[in-house]
Amino acid sequence: MKDSAVKTLTVILTDGPYISEYAEMGYKTARSALKQQHKVNIFLYLDAVHIPKKIRTPRSFPAQASFSASL
Repeated sequence: MKDSAVKTLTVILTDGPYISEYAEMGYKTARSALKQQHKVNIFLYLDAVHIPKKIRTPRSFPAQASFSASL
């Protein structure tokens, strides 16, 4: 029997964009969950609040304006 209930994934990131690969892993996990029709919450805390800023390189994680659109 297949469970058709929509599930919610919450991703909490605390490391900044250059400290670890957690931001990229969280982004890819969130994207995958959205493709499977799940709801996703992303909570940025501590240094992670700098992840979606436009002025930084590399730019593998989307900037603020395109962040929700890219998910």
